[in-house]
Amino acid sequence: MLSIARRTRGPQDERGQVVVFFALLIPVLFALGAIVLDVGNWYVHKRHLQTQVDAAALAPAPEFTGCFDPVAWTAADAAIASHALGFAGDTLRPGVVGSNSSTTTNLQVQEPNDVRIALNSSRYWQTSDGLIPGTNGYGLDKTLDSDADTDGGFCDEKYIDVKATDDDAPLLWGLLPLNPSPKSHAKAAIFQEDAAESILPFAVPEVVPGGVWAIFVDEGSGQIVGGPTKLGAKADPSLSEFSVYAGAAAQFGTGDGKEDVGVIIMLSRADVTNPDLSGTVADICGRVGVRCYSGGSTGSGVALINIYKSGGPTPAVRQTDVFGCNTGVNLSGPYFSRTGDCTVFVSAEIDFGSEVNPRATLHDNASCGGGGTAMNLSGGRWEASATLPDPSKFTGQVPFSISWRAQGSGPAKCFGRLVARPYVANGKSGPIDYLSLSATGSGLPPGANPYSIPKDAGTVTYEVTVGLRPPLIQSTLSDKAVLIRYATEDDPSLTQSIDCDVDNYPYPAPYDNMPADVAEIAYGCVTPYKVNPTLDCSAYGFGDLPPDAPPTTTFENAPDCAQSKNGQVSSLRKGLVARLNEPTCQPNNWPDPPITQPKIEQLVANFGSDPRLVTLVVTEFAAFAGTGSEIIPIRYFAGFYITGKDVSAQSPRCDDEDPHPLYGLGYKEKLDDGDVWGYFVVQVVYGSSGRAGKDPCDFTSQPRNCILTLVE
Repeated sequence: MLSIARRTRGPQDERGQVVVFFALLIPVLFALGAIVLDVGNWYVHKRHLQTQVDAAALAPAPEFTGCFDPVAWTAADAAIASHALGFAGDTLRPGVVGSNSSTTTNLQVQEPNDVRIALNSSRYWQTSDGLIPGTNGYGLDKTLDSDADTDGGFCDEKYIDVKATDDDAPLLWGLLPLNPSPKSHAKAAIFQEDAAESILPFAVPEVVPGGVWAIFVDEGSGQIVGGPTKLGAKADPSLSEFSVYAGAAAQFGTGDGKEDVGVIIMLSRADVTNPDLSGTVADICGRVGVRCYSGGSTGSGVALINIYKSGGPTPAVRQTDVFGCNTGVNLSGPYFSRTGDCTVFVSAEIDFGSEVNPRATLHDNASCGGGGTAMNLSGGRWEASATLPDPSKFTGQVPFSISWRAQGSGPAKCFGRLVARPYVANGKSGPIDYLSLSATGSGLPPGANPYSIPKDAGTVTYEVTVGLRPPLIQSTLSDKAVLIRYATEDDPSLTQSIDCDVDNYPYPAPYDNMPADVAEIAYGCVTPYKVNPTLDCSAYGFGDLPPDAPPTTTFENAPDCAQSKNGQVSSLRKGLVARLNEPTCQPNNWPDPPITQPKIEQLVANFGSDPRLVTLVVTEFAAFAGTGSEIIPIRYFAGFYITGKDVSAQSPRCDDEDPHPLYGLGYKEKLDDGDVWGYFVVQVVYGSSGRAGKDPCDFTSQPRNCILTLVE
């Protein structure tokens, strides 16, 4: 039987083939390894480059605050660029990191000297741009002009755009014939802030009324005279520091028994343009959405018209005039004074009939009480001087009455009624800084004083001019300081303070040993709050505020209303001393005239760390009724630079602080109780300090805080 043997190959027959195959594979493995490692390295460079541009874009938030005034744009742009470059990692373009200048951080992981940064540039750096950055970043900075005004600066564009190039990123193996230059981009823009922390417990009422009304009331009967009249907005260059409203507000006859007619000013909230004007003064002024400013009660006014008898039994006081206390600050003095603490002269026509050698005495009250001041007869009129008190006498009204003695002896006899009642602005007059009356009528004597008219004048038409504290606006370097009043010593219910933190919050040392209301000023409120777009606080009760401390309360669930409280002047003093005076006075960097570039640079460079730059709550003007315990809405958050504060033995004035905006220097210490003054600015903060809204930042209107946020 024939058999065929099959021959099989053994392992020894394949010797050498694997070696050949592996030899052929080695270049491929090296190539793949080079690709994997080098591409991975390029990716590492790219990711780190992105970190660098993100950090550079977000770093200069405080310096954007310097965009508040175009005069400061050059300094602000330079500070923004310097702070950004400090975190960008371009070793040829050092910036500022903390207190260290001419340095940069966030260096690239390999060959850190190869990173090139361009700011607000229309394109990335390339090799042909060279390695000499100059003052405009290789000629590329500020060439990205979005608004076509030939200015690509940060303040003009309201953003910072960072483009980075890592020139010829290194190869780990050096086998690839490529040397790519990774690029990364980041852009941060500023948006209005709608939630904030680290605020100060000051709530500033912004006066944006829906309407202004004058209500004339017969103070004897309490009846309204002629009905409430809406005043119209008026442009008056001589009163440019106020929001002016004026109009013919009342027409009435003088011979129907009225003797004292008061003028009450009513303002409605911005969203209440047509309030119900029916009923009594108490009805009208008690309705939701309005505030009435009167002489302390609904039956008296912030101005008084005295109607005297021009004939009849004698002795009798006829026309009474008050002069003086009328300056560049007290523009409607003496009958409405912003400051008080000034001398006035009272001149009265007194008909003594047949009395021989009588004497008259002026009293600074309504009942002829006290010793008074002897009046002298001059040119047929009796005259004496008196002093309008300062605003700490919070009643506001300053009534004058006159008594007389027959033959210069015997008991004094009071004429039995007011002859004049000037008013000193205070918490009860709210936002009114100017108030004047004028009168027309055929029966008025020539040059008649509208505050003192005869009963036989017939029909008289009155025009009222009211100057209100204007809406808050962004200050400029040439503006004068703005005054805000936190509280009064004599009446702590007239307050603009809020209770922002729970009382047992553990503030860090050295604030942990301070009372809560002092620590809230010295350290700043830790509880976040957010903007209330509807100004409706009906959802809150007095037990709901302040809310639980963080981390329970976050930006998302933050309250949009706050609870007011009695504002103690002593707390204000202690808090601001701890914030601004300890251990030494913090410099006031707001530049005094002449304003120079170095002064502006000093201001802008310190915005990020200056304790004088604070965040305040802005609320609507009708928020505070004077009870000291109300729930108020938060309209927005505003930046405020403190340049001066209440001065006392416990709160000394720092040498470089500004004088009081109303009193100047050398005033009585008590006059500034609870006062803080400075400048409103649009403060730009880091995203960690608040939450950005949707509206872009605006440096030309309200001083509403903004946040620098990555958008690309």
